[in-house]
Amino acid sequence: MTHKTPYINSLITNNNTITSLNNPLILSLLAGFFFGLWPVAARHSTLGSFWIAFLIPLGTLLVVSFEAAPKIASTSLPIYKILAIGLFAGAINGLGMLAYGRVLSNGDLNVSKYVPIVAVVSIAAAAIGAFVAFKEPVTLQKSLGLLFAVAAVWLLS
Repeated sequence: MTHKTPYINSLITNNNTITSLNNPLILSLLAGFFFGLWPVAARHSTLGSFWIAFLIPLGTLLVVSFEAAPKIASTSLPIYKILAIGLFAGAINGLGMLAYGRVLSNGDLNVSKYVPIVAVVSIAAAAIGAFVAFKEPVTLQKSLGLLFAVAAVWLLS
């Protein structure tokens, strides 16, 4: 089956099923689904904040290693500046994990309130960071999206 839209064609295989794990929409939906569920699992564990901040990246490392290890072994080491930026990004993520771990370990807090706030603020931070770091265009649509993100945080809090 062939559609007039190339994007639809990229989603549909010969037997009309959506199977492409290289499709950015499918990958985004999967990432959002898993990113949305791990905080619920972490909260359900009743672990303390530092355990959550330690075990979540460790679990991530284990899962990612299955795909990354063969690729890392077959490439040369990036230059030091690139490695330093990668480590800096990891340190920023670590600070976020510590803060997030404290939110998730507090049994008195409402998960349905604070986990979405973290998600919305991370979306806004990524958009603003892209505007600054990569000089991406600030469009009306993106500006409205950021405005709605602020409104979402206000409504959730």
